[in-house]
Amino acid sequence: MKENSWYQAAVPLDHPLDRYYRIPGFLGSAEIDGRQMLYFEKSDATARLLKGLDLALISEGDWEERWRDYFQPTPFAGFTVVPPWLKRQGDLIINPGRGFGTGRHETTLLVAETLRDLLSDRSLKSLLDVGTGSGILAIAAKKMRPDLAVTAIDNDPDAVENAAENLARNGLAGSVRLSLTPLSRFRRPYDIVVANIISGTLIELSSELRKKTLSYLLLSGILLTERDDLLPRLDTAGFRLLSSGVRGEWISLLFQRWHGKR
Repeated sequence: MKENSWYQAAVPLDHPLDRYYRIPGFLGSAEIDGRQMLYFEKSDATARLLKGLDLALISEGDWEERWRDYFQPTPFAGFTVVPPWLKRQGDLIINPGRGFGTGRHETTLLVAETLRDLLSDRSLKSLLDVGTGSGILAIAAKKMRPDLAVTAIDNDPDAVENAAENLARNGLAGSVRLSLTPLSRFRRPYDIVVANIISGTLIELSSELRKKTLSYLLLSGILLTERDDLLPRLDTAGFRLLSSGVRGEWISLLFQRWHGKR
């Protein structure tokens, strides 16, 4: 993998974050040493949008060292997520990547908790994870239901590489289908489709997400303040909103197909 660099910005914990989540190139955030750390792709356009913040440039090695200090065992929908260097302290191993998901973010927790409830229904046999990142949701689903057929896709080769590494670390190499294939090129539908990505992308993909879903469509990555504007812009024809979860500033939306409509 090529050596990369990213921007890091530190803001107070009570600093409003909504606008940063919407900036193209936003990778993720973490609470470290009493401050909120924000991570962004390095580009001139991103730097202009972050004018006024004190930006630090960090490299691949810096990122890994910072995560070693920060990433500790984390409860996650019945599992304990740990990094490889603490693998004996947990049962779901995730090697942190650049914003690919470690189970600490509210949206990831919302989805995992909803999946745990859904997968108690043994009639649900297949799942598609769109924008899999680190693969944490696909891994959790496979651990919850070893008989479940799981496919995980992402448009970032680095994310797919990170997900493949994490599957191997959890003894699941080859048991989840990983792919860079765009969602629109998938032909078969899945009992459950999960997409934990930013709201603008959810709107763009909603028609394809709907077409690929047989029973349940689970969406997250949505700010609570975006809910009322987002719902009418999603293509959810043939679905009803079954439930909504809330954690902090974030929500998840669970839709169910009704009357067998496609």
